[in-house]
Amino acid sequence: MMTKMLLWVGMIAPWFSLFFMKRQDIKRFMPATLLAMLAMPLVSEAAYHYNWWTIDQYLFAWGNITLLPILFGPFFIGTLWIFRLTYHRWWLFFLVNLVVDAGFTFVLNPWFLDGWLYSFHQLNYWGAFLIMFGTAIPIYFYQRWQDEVIIGTSRRGEDLVLTVNNPFRLKEKGKS
Repeated sequence: MMTKMLLWVGMIAPWFSLFFMKRQDIKRFMPATLLAMLAMPLVSEAAYHYNWWTIDQYLFAWGNITLLPILFGPFFIGTLWIFRLTYHRWWLFFLVNLVVDAGFTFVLNPWFLDGWLYSFHQLNYWGAFLIMFGTAIPIYFYQRWQDEVIIGTSRRGEDLVLTVNNPFRLKEKGKS
């Protein structure tokens, strides 16, 4: 019972930090965050198939392949915050991801999570680290693409200007 309560708290508590993030930042970085959210269940499916790890504790009967409390809690909110705080400098983004992924993999896993929430089988900590850090690279470039194509960034890359026009707007008579 205590494990389920901790999983619920761990999934819900990070969401309260979004009160400290601007709404525009949430909107701006949501596409890359959703891509990350899509990538992790795919990795979990591969882990299930290749027996890399098994989920030992889960909230829902159907949640035995993807660790949903971590995915929808710290991973989702953490991805938003990492983008918000570091996206302006690519080297900082990768450095923070390196530190966070290494901390999760080499500190949190052996001392806290491995054996309680899940158990590693055919994958070691280095493999888990490479998977986690490896997803940061395409997600970063996806966000860059989002900024350039969909939103349009200013020359300095600080202020965003919406450049999408309504293609269905009727032209007024006398104007071309």
